[in-house]
Amino acid sequence: MVFGYKSNIALITNEKQAQFIFYENKLIIESMTNQKVLPKFNVFSEFHKLTDIILGTAEDFSEGEKINMAMKKYYGTKETPDKNKLINEYKEIEKILIKNKVSVYKPTPSQKIPQQLAPRDIGFVIGNTFFLSSMKKISRRKETNCIMSILKKFKGKVVKVPDNIYLEGGNVVVDNKKVFLGIGLRTSKLAIKYLAKIFNGTFEIIPIYLSEKEEIIHLDTVFNIFGENHAIIYPDGIKNSLKIFSKYEIISITKEEKDLGACNIG
Repeated sequence: MVFGYKSNIALITNEKQAQFIFYENKLIIESMTNQKVLPKFNVFSEFHKLTDIILGTAEDFSEGEKINMAMKKYYGTKETPDKNKLINEYKEIEKILIKNKVSVYKPTPSQKIPQQLAPRDIGFVIGNTFFLSSMKKISRRKETNCIMSILKKFKGKVVKVPDNIYLEGGNVVVDNKKVFLGIGLRTSKLAIKYLAKIFNGTFEIIPIYLSEKEEIIHLDTVFNIFGENHAIIYPDGIKNSLKIFSKYEIISITKEEKDLGACNIG
């Protein structure tokens, strides 16, 4: 994916022509262009060369709803993130990406949406399909509206996850034809059959059950892949036997390292 906290970025990637958006298998948006070659949705791993991303924005940042452990711990204290510092940090990330010839897209800022820091959660790509997530927390559901204009600039199918299925991008980790799917507080078991039906065998959907005791909300905070056969894991955050990751050379991390974002890389 890229360096640092990958939740700040949503992968997309490279080619030409049509845009379709489906909701429960019904076409809801279609746009065609013959004016120029459009880049193509294309994600088959978490570590290959990055060409296009949606980068989060802090332009209208405010505390908003406290929806995870870190927010509950730090928001409302002297450790609350400073808006100006966040804006500068995102600008520096953008400079580095552009320097490395990555095309950067950003959500439309909105004062009605207090946080747009982590677009990976609201949308994700598997293969050549972009999924608009179905977010568990009401405060995050409007974020997808702020990336719709970006999606029209890409070739490929865009699917809106049905409202009755919770499925967030932070719970999706892609490795070639395998999709590791985190199941827990933010993504429901219904997502397993949903993705399996969508891909009809072209991708293997592997459910990874997350620890509610540890309040793990996203798979990419406790498991991630780097390089062809290496993975970083916080073992106490996962209920599955680690044998499911037997193809990888494993680096295990502590709770303290997990809390610092050691898994949330790319």
